[in-house]
Amino acid sequence: APQFYTNVYLAGMEMGAHTVSHVCYAMDEAALRWQLSNNIAGLVAAVPEASNAVVSFAWPCGVNTLEERAIAADYFLGARGYNINQLEDASPYDFMNLKSFNSHEHPPSPPDDLKTVVDDAIAQGKWFNFVLHTVEDDDGAIDYSMGKDIWVAPIGSVVKYTLQRDRTVITNYVQN
Repeated sequence: APQFYTNVYLAGMEMGAHTVSHVCYAMDEAALRWQLSNNIAGLVAAVPEASNAVVSFAWPCGVNTLEERAIAADYFLGARGYNINQLEDASPYDFMNLKSFNSHEHPPSPPDDLKTVVDDAIAQGKWFNFVLHTVEDDDGAIDYSMGKDIWVAPIGSVVKYTLQRDRTVITNYVQN
């Protein structure tokens, strides 16, 4: 893991897993499990985070299969897709391939001004999952979102909230 990971972790950023060798093709089960377990081990060796706190994953190049998603679900609560450039529904259909917007350095490019995507997410009641790579090229969208009716949080926090919200059942309540 890059040395700056500790600094961004201590600043409150979520440490999500990836793969060890940035594989951009489908893998068999043994290869994927090796990639995931070794990436988690490397991540927790680099930052002061417990392995059970690594709850999100990012698919390299957005490449994944249904089988790979099922395997990833053994390790993570959510996985971010790539090369999608769409807002995600308030209750996602597939937590192992969440819709996201590419960073500007990777085609297909997202809209030129990501503040418009913040406005779209608010208007449509959806997630705006933006991928940051090595530079913060959010067009000021993060600062723009402050004070607006939108929750800005790491993907793991949003997934945890959504899973709890969508699966909570209250029975035998009494109104008084």
